[in-house]
Amino acid sequence: MMYCPPSEGPKLVVPKRPPLPAGSQRTLYLLGLLSALKALTWVVLAQAVVSGIAALISAPESLTAALLLGTAAALARAATAWGIAVVARRTAAGAK
Repeated sequence: MMYCPPSEGPKLVVPKRPPLPAGSQRTLYLLGLLSALKALTWVVLAQAVVSGIAALISAPESLTAALLLGTAAALARAATAWGIAVVARRTAAGAK
């Protein structure tokens, strides 16, 4: 902090952030999209668990649909987690 006369009050000097490197805005959008898809897969996976429990209680023959939904959500979640790791690794390698 810098000293200022009491009439003006203290002023905080905040340094400006450096500009983002070329291509990093696209990377941020891609990471945001993959993170949103990952969150969506958690919701679908939770829905599959609830549907599976309800199917076990009421109609065991409808359990197959819940299992397929859960399997698809788990595979999609694994793919998005892998995609996030790949994009982050490539971005870090390009920033060096």
